[in-house]
Amino acid sequence: MVAVLYLLIVGMRMQLQIGHANRERDMATIQLPGDVQAGVWLNSHTAENAVIMAMHVPIVYHYSQRNTVWFPPSRNPQMLMDGILRYKINFVIVVARNNSYYLPPDEESFDSLHKSYPDKLRLVHQTPQFKIFQVIASTAQVP
Repeated sequence: MVAVLYLLIVGMRMQLQIGHANRERDMATIQLPGDVQAGVWLNSHTAENAVIMAMHVPIVYHYSQRNTVWFPPSRNPQMLMDGILRYKINFVIVVARNNSYYLPPDEESFDSLHKSYPDKLRLVHQTPQFKIFQVIASTAQVP
């Protein structure tokens, strides 16, 4: 009974510490995920009819408010380019992830594509968390 009471007190104390830390957190120090940052940038720097290719479609769609198509994790550059052309993709988001649900990660998939079609993709924006490439074959322009 004493051990259970002790564990309850320790657990409650830990929960209170976490709650206090969450309440006091300075929002300016929170780093938004790369998908969110890329979506916000695309929202303010692309035409409303731009079509985006990204691995995390719901997040990018929400923040960019642009049509978004899934960027499949693949090292097959021909398949990726076929999808880009079929869906008339204007911009591709490549996020640097510490851990990825999808394998290969964004960067590996995109590297194979970019090596095979270097003249079709132009870097238009870059941060440590993400890169945005414009598809040259498309009609979308960065304002």
